[in-house]
Amino acid sequence: MTLGFITDYSEQDFWFALEHGLELECTINPPFDALDNLDRVLDLQDKYGVSVASCGVWGAEPLSPDPATARAAQSLIPKLIDFTLAVGASTCCIGAGSEMEGLSLQQHVDSFIPLLREWTDYADNNDIRLALYNCHWANFAYKPEAWDLIWGALGETTLGIKYDPSHPFYDGRCYLDELLDWGDRVTHVHSKDTLKIGDKIVQDVPPGMGSIDYGRVMGVLNHHGYGGCVAMEPHSEGWGGPRRYEGILLGVDWMRNFIM
Repeated sequence: MTLGFITDYSEQDFWFALEHGLELECTINPPFDALDNLDRVLDLQDKYGVSVASCGVWGAEPLSPDPATARAAQSLIPKLIDFTLAVGASTCCIGAGSEMEGLSLQQHVDSFIPLLREWTDYADNNDIRLALYNCHWANFAYKPEAWDLIWGALGETTLGIKYDPSHPFYDGRCYLDELLDWGDRVTHVHSKDTLKIGDKIVQDVPPGMGSIDYGRVMGVLNHHGYGGCVAMEPHSEGWGGPRRYEGILLGVDWMRNFIM
């Protein structure tokens, strides 16, 4: 198991990762122009010798009722897989598209499966592990009810899950139960904690400072023999900006207690 963090593509991030023995994650968010950073990432990898563990796209809408939006999102995934291969990462994270009013979960899955088969095959042919992320952003497939249908339809597959326990925590689901049941599919992990006092969510904080039991999260990951990256995700205003690196180190130092 390794530790890392989500990069903003700055040279400072690559230096910081080298200095502290961390890997990086490259994320592609709307308007998706971060794919243009490929040459920069390759140059910085060559300069600092830092590994990229995972790449992912958030916010794409492959099932959009608008044909142009759907086509753009669908064409983006193979480009993301190519980007992932080029930077030497092993996992490529995607969403399934937003929930559409009037459609059942099964109907969403039926529309998504042909695309997912195509992308999984393309990733497999390039020795990349495709994974569905478990947050709500442009993604109907964020919970076990959807996963049961998707994996049931795909049958034998290399498709994985990018898991972040904060999302089921926010939804009131048991992240430990989900991780125990689905941990053998997890290929990448996001790590941010959530400070909840009574019924009030205060803010997202570095792992170990909030209400999520990351000790047991790491225990379940170890139970499944997880050997991928756990990437710090500074997520709130209080732990971004000038405190970003401080928050990453607080989380990393705490999580290292559970890595063998």
